[in-house]
Amino acid sequence: MTRLLRKFMGKFIKSRVIAAETTVDFKSGDHHLPDNILAVGLKTRELIHPDNDVPPEIITKFYRQLTIFDVRAFYIAVTEKMVAKFPFKNDTLKTLGYLNPKLRQSIDAHSVGELAKRLGYSCSLDELQDQYQDYQLSPMEELPSLPPDCCLDAFWIQMEEVTLADRRKRFPLLSQLSLIALSLPHSNADTERSFSILEKIQTDMRENLSHKTVHSLMELDIAETCVELV
Repeated sequence: MTRLLRKFMGKFIKSRVIAAETTVDFKSGDHHLPDNILAVGLKTRELIHPDNDVPPEIITKFYRQLTIFDVRAFYIAVTEKMVAKFPFKNDTLKTLGYLNPKLRQSIDAHSVGELAKRLGYSCSLDELQDQYQDYQLSPMEELPSLPPDCCLDAFWIQMEEVTLADRRKRFPLLSQLSLIALSLPHSNADTERSFSILEKIQTDMRENLSHKTVHSLMELDIAETCVELV
């Protein structure tokens, strides 16, 4: 979410301002890019080029009329909406940062315990927090290497196999919680896709199908979709 917000602001805000400040005053004209490099798209810039006999006052209104119709007002309005709607301060999302070993020092053990309760993961919270503190205090060379593409799924699958000297698993509860957290969907797209599959299977002509049959047919359809995507 942060990367998306920064990328969007980069279309009309000076990059040095975005990089230097935690909270960017995106409404300040002093922070805006000049008209000649403001992101409006190549085709739009060609269309409003003076060589196309576009009157200067029209170009000025396009950039600086400061109404809902000019490009800067559009960027400001969208940025305002993103800042208001995106859950930047959500405690659960902040705690999930521990999944990245590079960020583990910034998340405390108590927050991880609260995350486990929120996700319905039943375990000994004392043991979970002990394992998390072990994870926090372990140097990177004692942990599995983070894949170049920062694939956290692969990292935590390897974490599940890390053992102590007596061959007991070192992070059993923490790795299970992490794999549960990584299985959370990022949107309702999968749910909506399942409804579409169900509508194709259980039609008016086949409304008497048993739950078991419907379940099996949906499994087959979803499996075929996954194979096609691979």
